[in-house]
Amino acid sequence: MPMRSLAWPITLAFALVAAAFLAAVIVSQRSAASIHVTVHEITDDAAPAIEHLAAMRAEILQAQLGLSRALAAAESSAQGELSGVRRALAQVEAEVQAYRGLRLSATESEVWSIVSRDIAEAVDTLRRAQVALEEHDRDRARRIMDQEAPTAIRHTTGGTLAIIRHAANVTGTAAARVEETRLRAVGIAAGLSALALVLTAILGTWLVRTAIRFGQLQAAHQRMQQERLRELELFGARIAHDLRSPITAALVSISSARRHQAEPEVIDRALERARATVQRLSEIVDGLYEFARVAHNSLPGQHTSVREAVTQTVDEALPLAEAANVTLRVGEVPAALVAVSPGVVASVLSNLVRNAIKYSGAGAVVSIQVDLRERLVRFEVTDTGPGIPAAQQETLFEPFVRGTASQGEGLGLGLATVKRLTSAFGGACGVQSVEGQGSLFWFELPLAAA
Repeated sequence: MPMRSLAWPITLAFALVAAAFLAAVIVSQRSAASIHVTVHEITDDAAPAIEHLAAMRAEILQAQLGLSRALAAAESSAQGELSGVRRALAQVEAEVQAYRGLRLSATESEVWSIVSRDIAEAVDTLRRAQVALEEHDRDRARRIMDQEAPTAIRHTTGGTLAIIRHAANVTGTAAARVEETRLRAVGIAAGLSALALVLTAILGTWLVRTAIRFGQLQAAHQRMQQERLRELELFGARIAHDLRSPITAALVSISSARRHQAEPEVIDRALERARATVQRLSEIVDGLYEFARVAHNSLPGQHTSVREAVTQTVDEALPLAEAANVTLRVGEVPAALVAVSPGVVASVLSNLVRNAIKYSGAGAVVSIQVDLRERLVRFEVTDTGPGIPAAQQETLFEPFVRGTASQGEGLGLGLATVKRLTSAFGGACGVQSVEGQGSLFWFELPLAAA
């Protein structure tokens, strides 16, 4: 697999892992920010509110207790208690101011508007009792403490407790929100972390498998290259062997003609042998060229008339058949088109027909039959020649393989070219032969689209 094709899946996998990790970080940060806001609501609002309200209530009760002690104490001891009452009432006013500086909810503001009046009334009542004691009017002070103070303090205590309970509820709700946010963040972060781990594991597994596959492909490619190298060496050796013989024969014929310049008949025979040898060389070169140019024989959209291809092949093969004393017959040819160029059909069909004429022997009959089979056109070339041994049929279409009747001529590329051409354009080829009973060579090519 090319490294370029591996780039996008690797990038995507790393992006998914990074996205999962980044999402976990973002969720954690947002949860932390939400918790931070909620904690500030508790520490900056709810908790100080409870603290100030509790202090107001405590100082009012402390002032009430101080006035009660001052009334019960002797005249000389009452002044000490009154000093404590003054400090308590001053602290109540300070706590009220501090509480007003907090951020209050709508409910707290509504309740506070009532409680603040109760507190002011209680402070005013206790201060009047204080003033009465400072003026040594114990009866008036006792009357205020007995008749007015209890009601005012009871209202104040109830109001502050109501606000304290509300603040406690707010604190509890905020704490619950914090816990809920924490649990949700932990769950999401754990899920995203697990996803990142799973993606990492998948990516790692995929990379390992890809690396193994890449190694296998490399090994296969190396084996293929070595095989091709061996084929090339065999190809070169075969060409050298098959070309050397006719070249040597031509040189001998030319040398013979030069030595017998005074004998025209000898010269003519030598030159004829040289011409035949050069013709054989030309045929060998033509076979090599035809085998090499298979991949460029046809372009998309081309088609060929089956009847025209068969007619041209027969016209070209008739002189060869007559010279070899072979009868050439043609069956009914359908009016069909195959989806390849004329050169492909001509190359394959003429190759099989020439071989049949060449190896069948004098007096043999070579027949051409064409049939339609679904989306294919099947060509069959039969002969009444000697047939082919079963052991040779399996490798007959491989390069450089020649039958026993070839007598050393050619490179063995004719049937290899047939196989290469038919396979290149979606067809197939084969042979059926019984030794002593002749042979049937066939090939199929796809029908052209209507």
